[in-house]
Amino acid sequence: MLSINLLAEESKQRISNRRLFFLLLKAEIILFLLVAVVGLSFFGAEKIIAGARNKFGQETANALRESGAEYNLKVKNINARLAAITQIQAEFVPYSLYLKNITALIPSGINLTRLQINAADKNIKIVGFAPRQEDLQTLEKNLKSAAFLTKVSDIPMKDMIKKDNIEFDIDLELNPSKLPSL
Repeated sequence: MLSINLLAEESKQRISNRRLFFLLLKAEIILFLLVAVVGLSFFGAEKIIAGARNKFGQETANALRESGAEYNLKVKNINARLAAITQIQAEFVPYSLYLKNITALIPSGINLTRLQINAADKNIKIVGFAPRQEDLQTLEKNLKSAAFLTKVSDIPMKDMIKKDNIEFDIDLELNPSKLPSL
């Protein structure tokens, strides 16, 4: 095959430059489209991630808020229990101290039918039965000599006249600060 060169060198150069221009233009368009597709992909991915992050953040915030509410409720319950325990401890009356010290004053022959302790009013009421007058007198003497008792009611004369099988009713006033410890 035979090729004849009929174009001038200048025209050949222009045609070559035009092909190169269109080739570069096509490459630029392809590169621009490629960059646009990648950019749109990144933009879409960022929106999806931001939505997921917001959803996760809201779920986490809600969970924290709920667990915080649970925690606050538990703290309130514990504080209420502690307040109740403090109140119980403040109202605690050491009845065992009263019983131990009062029963130590009662002679062995005497039988009690009622021992009523009112710690709030600092009163004690003893009701019972003494087989002999001497036992009742010993009881009265023991009660009056006790330092933790500030007042002992006198035994009525009608009970003191009886020699045996005496029913008695004695009122006492306490001084808790002088009560011996266990």
